[in-house]
Amino acid sequence: MADKKMSEEAEILGHLLEVEQNAQTLTLNAQTEADKKISVAKSSADEKFKESFEKIVADNERIYEDSVEQIKAKADKEMQDFKGKILSSVKTTEKFDSCLDKILFA
Repeated sequence: MADKKMSEEAEILGHLLEVEQNAQTLTLNAQTEADKKISVAKSSADEKFKESFEKIVADNERIYEDSVEQIKAKADKEMQDFKGKILSSVKTTEKFDSCLDKILFA
């Protein structure tokens, strides 16, 4: 009877070890599958981030280039206006000479 009881206990322990082994295999397979899904999701998220980042950079570069062109155009126009005013002004040396006399010989 003791042998039969020992045999039953050994069978039960063997069965429990088998169940534990199966659970360990299932857990390992689940972890492997989860790691694959996480890797795919991370790659996808990284790619989306890269695309968004590059779009933002391209937009900002375009805005910068447009701003530079507008500023250059405005500066050129102001310079031309200033040159036009200088060239169209009447040159009188009498006023300049009078101003120098006041400053230098006052």
